Amino acid sequence: MSKIYIIWLAVFWAALSVFGQTVEFAPPSPIGTILDLRPVSGSREFSITETESVLFAWDSGISSGFISWLDANDVEAIRYTTEYPCSLYEISCFLEGYGTIELHIWEDWSGLPNVASGDLCPFIFLTTYGGSGWREINIEAEIGHKVYIPPMTDFQIGRIYRGAEPYIKYASNYVPVCSHVYDADSATWYYIGDEGGAYPYMIRARGIYFDIDTLRQFKNVADSAGLSGGRTVAWGDYDNDGDDDVVCSGTLYRNNGDGTFTDVGISMGGNTSWGDFSGDGLLDAVSITYPLKLWRNNGDRTFTDVADSMGFVDYDEPKNCGGFGDIDGDGWLDLYVSYSEVWGDIPVYYPDHLYKNVAGTLFVEVTDSFAPAISDDRYSRGIHFCDFDTDGDQDIYISCYRLLPNYFLINDGTGRFTDEAIIRGVAGHEISGYYGHTIGSVWCDFDNDGDFDIIGANLAHPRFIDFSDKSYIFRNNGDGTFTDLFETSGIAYYETHSSPAVGDYDNDGNLDLYFSCVYEGYHSWIYKGNGDGTFTCDNYKSGVWTDNGWGAGWSDYDDDGDLDLLVSGNTGLELYRNDRCPHDNNWIKLRLFCDITTNNYFAYGAQARLYLSDGRIMSRCIQGNTGVTACMDSRTMHFGLGDVTIADSLVILWPGAIRQVIPDLAVDKWVYTIYESGVIDTVSNIEERGNSLPTVPSISAYPNPFNSSVTIEVRGVGAHRDGAQGQIARIEIFDMTGRLVGNLPLPRAESGGDTDCAGMSRSDSVRGPTPLIWTPDESLGSGVYFVRETASGTTVRIVLLR
Repeated sequence: MSKIYIIWLAVFWAALSVFGQTVEFAPPSPIGTILDLRPVSGSREFSITETESVLFAWDSGISSGFISWLDANDVEAIRYTTEYPCSLYEISCFLEGYGTIELHIWEDWSGLPNVASGDLCPFIFLTTYGGSGWREINIEAEIGHKVYIPPMTDFQIGRIYRGAEPYIKYASNYVPVCSHVYDADSATWYYIGDEGGAYPYMIRARGIYFDIDTLRQFKNVADSAGLSGGRTVAWGDYDNDGDDDVVCSGTLYRNNGDGTFTDVGISMGGNTSWGDFSGDGLLDAVSITYPLKLWRNNGDRTFTDVADSMGFVDYDEPKNCGGFGDIDGDGWLDLYVSYSEVWGDIPVYYPDHLYKNVAGTLFVEVTDSFAPAISDDRYSRGIHFCDFDTDGDQDIYISCYRLLPNYFLINDGTGRFTDEAIIRGVAGHEISGYYGHTIGSVWCDFDNDGDFDIIGANLAHPRFIDFSDKSYIFRNNGDGTFTDLFETSGIAYYETHSSPAVGDYDNDGNLDLYFSCVYEGYHSWIYKGNGDGTFTCDNYKSGVWTDNGWGAGWSDYDDDGDLDLLVSGNTGLELYRNDRCPHDNNWIKLRLFCDITTNNYFAYGAQARLYLSDGRIMSRCIQGNTGVTACMDSRTMHFGLGDVTIADSLVILWPGAIRQVIPDLAVDKWVYTIYESGVIDTVSNIEERGNSLPTVPSISAYPNPFNSSVTIEVRGVGAHRDGAQGQIARIEIFDMTGRLVGNLPLPRAESGGDTDCAGMSRSDSVRGPTPLIWTPDESLGSGVYFVRETASGTTVRIVLLR
């Protein structure tokens, strides 16, 4: 929106007639700590006593001018953000001239109808008797009490102009957009500033922080984890070692299995999404550059661009992202590419394109014959596959920007789509031909009724709010239509909602919600789900607080049973490790795999439903892209369950509507790896492992599939320890019948030294991966084999292709 921002500023500056004289002044003596009130990314842990005063101030102390064209009912205001619970007791304004102004403290956006909740306290009159300088007012003396501001929320201080009043000066320093002017006659909002940046009003406030709590549920550990730059976040296990790696704006980070990541030096370029388009059981990727890149996974932790050899027809037009899904049920992942715009006085939008995957060898464009509706010129942001009506085929919801309606592409079962967004109630709310600026959306079951709802994040500028949609909370009505619950959801209006990410981070059985918010000076929001379509703000207790956010994705990257959150912010990547999830709450994780012969090994499109005795039905799906552009949550399905220990049943809907039922499922901290054939390959309980995941090794095998030999790497504490009978741990390979076909001993580590929490010698730890090579006997044929580490029972699946 930067171009529109500049245009509106140009209109604003043209409307100004007279500026006040620039003066320098001495600001009032601070009572206590002066804080930089720009939102700070990451966790800040420090103490502040209840008696210390906090000064909220954006201005530098040097005035620049004032606005002289105000008419009755116009508004001037400035925005601040608290970090802790705060009691405001004083307001200061730098005024010029005679008269009385009407001061307000608003919850947000100056009490604008259809946007804000109104005043936080009765308005206050402030009188000046000429000259130029600071004027202070004691809030408690005027209204009888201080004003409470919740922690990690915004509030605004300003005035409604009633006529013939003093001017409020603004300062000369550049800051993030925090001040605004509302022209009541035209119902138009303006920011104060020029093309160099925004200026702050010289309005300050003093308060006292109390009930200080620096113990937050999440802690930003990005630096120690080795993660840095990137604006998109896509989790995926590209090396099949059992833990989630991540690609961020084309930079690939490998999960080392110990809470850290390594930049492997592969630059994929642009917004990158995962999908096994070659059908070989390895995650490939698409990267949005020009020309577009199709990265085939070579199985040795390297990639090759095969776009040309697969006949991909690219267009030299601006794109946003690519997303994979099997549109026609043939098992091969097809590709949807969203396009954007060229901005100008008259913006030019470009249509999206749909490509069919022909047996992993070719991508053929089928837009006109399979999805003619997307030939419209729109600005698409997000691609979201889901078989929402469980009829066995993948439907697609597309997040569209620039006040354009969203697409809802309904699959007829053959891969041909019609757009039914309007009739099903998910296009947005049309007002005079306009809809919303939808940036990202996500499929989820936020009300635990077993069907998939939609949450959409809309950027909604106040100056367009009369005809621009706020964010969406679309509840699935169960009849193929949806109802927007935003106004009753408990989610606050915020101007720059960008990417929604959904996951149960406290394992209580209700899906929680994170919104990134773009633009400097705008912070993220995180809400606890109540399980009924309503949400409660959890900014303060969670400790998740990101300025100028964009991409976001959930993953239990450290495999401890609770979800962690990776987001991009103003200072780079922020990895919020979940350190204080309630330990008594149960959970399960599901890792689903189709048969390798189906070509969709990673089960894109699969759904799982947990049926509980209290009537709740919890649903998850493997949907590929989530949120904005190329973001992706972990493919591993995570269910928080509170105090539930047994589910009545687990129902898995595999791609193609194959239904599998598992009754009486234990759900007290279990990890299940389930194959479409019905095999449950690995079952492990974190409690039985002493709640110390590093004591269990991880195994990776590459290339996988392989045709002559396979390298097997063992990583993790205790991988070299003695087994229960005093024997050295080893690797065993079994065929599908359980017959032992390979045996590889692991070297014994030297003993001695300290012991860890599991009673193992720290010198028994694997300080790096231990590579072993298995070359199958020539008598062994193509098929599935299982690699097992004997000391822990950790098992992975490999595929031999002769």
